[in-house]
Amino acid sequence: MKFRRQHPILYYVADFYCHEERLIVEIDGEVHNTDRQKEHDKNRSAELGKIGIRVLRLTNNEVELSIDEVIKRIKEFVFKTTY
Repeated sequence: MKFRRQHPILYYVADFYCHEERLIVEIDGEVHNTDRQKEHDKNRSAELGKIGIRVLRLTNNEVELSIDEVIKRIKEFVFKTTY
């Protein structure tokens, strides 16, 4: 899979976007733990889903501490939601 960094979609900017899979991977920091931000993220994912784009959210800690697990989760997400 090829990902583009900081890719604009609608009026959002995706952390990473794979056009072939119509997949956004978001890497979330601590700010995403607030109730307000969680609601915003949920609405954003729903809006992107309406145009056929899936969103997978991961944390900074997951990426920093376990990149192999992150890669595995992305592959599983793509396989599970595509086939």
